[in-house]
Amino acid sequence: MKKLIGFIVMFTALSAFAVDGVVKKASVESLKKGADAIIKLQAKDGSFGGHPAITALVVTGLHKSGIDAKKEKEVTDKAFKYILSFKQPNGSIFPLQKHLDAKGKKSGFYPNYSTSIVLMALATVNRAEDKAVMLKARRYLQSSQFKDASKIDYGGIGYGKTGRADLSNFSWTAAALKMTDYLDKEPHSKDPDAAKKVDEMWKIAQKFLSNCQNLKDHNNQKNIMLDDKNKGGFYYRPNESKVEGADENKMLSGGSMTYAGLMSMLYANISREDIRVKSAIAYLQKNYTIEENPGMGQQGMFYYIYIMTKALSVYGSDTILDAKGAKHKWREDVLNKLLKMQKKDGTWSNGNGRFFESLPELAGAYALITMKAALK
Repeated sequence: MKKLIGFIVMFTALSAFAVDGVVKKASVESLKKGADAIIKLQAKDGSFGGHPAITALVVTGLHKSGIDAKKEKEVTDKAFKYILSFKQPNGSIFPLQKHLDAKGKKSGFYPNYSTSIVLMALATVNRAEDKAVMLKARRYLQSSQFKDASKIDYGGIGYGKTGRADLSNFSWTAAALKMTDYLDKEPHSKDPDAAKKVDEMWKIAQKFLSNCQNLKDHNNQKNIMLDDKNKGGFYYRPNESKVEGADENKMLSGGSMTYAGLMSMLYANISREDIRVKSAIAYLQKNYTIEENPGMGQQGMFYYIYIMTKALSVYGSDTILDAKGAKHKWREDVLNKLLKMQKKDGTWSNGNGRFFESLPELAGAYALITMKAALK
């Protein structure tokens, strides 16, 4: 009887993740076509898009995407050789010289963003020879958290050289640290205080996250928006929103940042039953769409679909209600959207070039990672 009940529970759990057969078949074919197309964009030096972070995203997207295993390893090893040429003594992995040449003005060269994405790629492929690099990168990211409780950025993480934290960078770092959490546990770590330091990091991160959410119960800043349209949603940083129409007095909520906030809260050990998580879900339900990035239109559309998929996967629900109470199988919505956005040659790109999404390497990397996560 127990075996039968166990089988029913297992079958129910597996069924919950089921995607329509036609959509699944088309998506698997699209995934391979997209991977084959993006491989052709690899430069002679092993890079994609001329940056280690974009290259790392592509590596993550290509991993187990359905292409020939030998070809995947060849492309990945070449890409990692390029990526790891940017290792710095402090554990960061980013184009230091380009950053110095730009005199700190080019945010695309900043260390935390790049290191986080590279660490995610290293953890995804999980080569034995990269363990020491991963641990050092992890330590660097942990040291980048703002710990001055008197500052508005307390608990957050930023690009690394701006002197400020933001939710976008924090969410990348949170994902990288969560993926490599095992490195601070036996048998990988002999440091008895490592786990305690991690717990403390997530604890103070909760304060930063609360300061990026339009929710009176946990955020006492004067510029938060408590109207029905914005309540529960997240914005870019404690005193800045990237949403169109926002200013220093209006912290308007946005779609991508709310999904980033939701994912980050769950990684930071905030319960699904907490008012902050419930309020974020309520905002996302009221603004559920796969046609645009709420508050930003087509800007950052591929990132929006990516972070939406990551956040809802971590949240653990395969359906979501919209403003009218209709239930959506969001995995199928995501897959169908990416199928429509794919070009005949297998690539993806955003007609709106903000955040570099006009680059087929970047848009394609987001698409590949998102498809695999949606297909589970």
